[in-house]
Amino acid sequence: MSEEKIRGYQRENEKLKEELEAVKNEQKQSSIFQHEQEVKLDSYMRDYQRYFDDNNSLRELINQLRDEKESAISELNRLKIVFHGRVNELNDECNVKVAHLENQLLESKERHKGYEERAYHVMI
Repeated sequence: MSEEKIRGYQRENEKLKEELEAVKNEQKQSSIFQHEQEVKLDSYMRDYQRYFDDNNSLRELINQLRDEKESAISELNRLKIVFHGRVNELNDECNVKVAHLENQLLESKERHKGYEERAYHVMI
């Protein structure tokens, strides 16, 4: 019986060795999987940080562009008022000159009419 016990212990020892080997293999695979997951997580964290930084810089750019747009619109409105005033001034000057020319034309027509009447009287 002692020999049978020894054989039983040997079989049990062999089974335990196999189980131990299987657990070691499983632990090794789990360690490899964990390492792969850590590498992926690190990569995702770097991507997240890069996207976060890109997002912040784009927000700053949007705010800067918004400020530039508002200042450009303000400058356009100011220039619109200035040039509108200048156009009105030029229009008034032109109206004065046109009125002056019209008066000269009327005077010239009246002189011409007077010359024609004198010429008619001279001819009569």
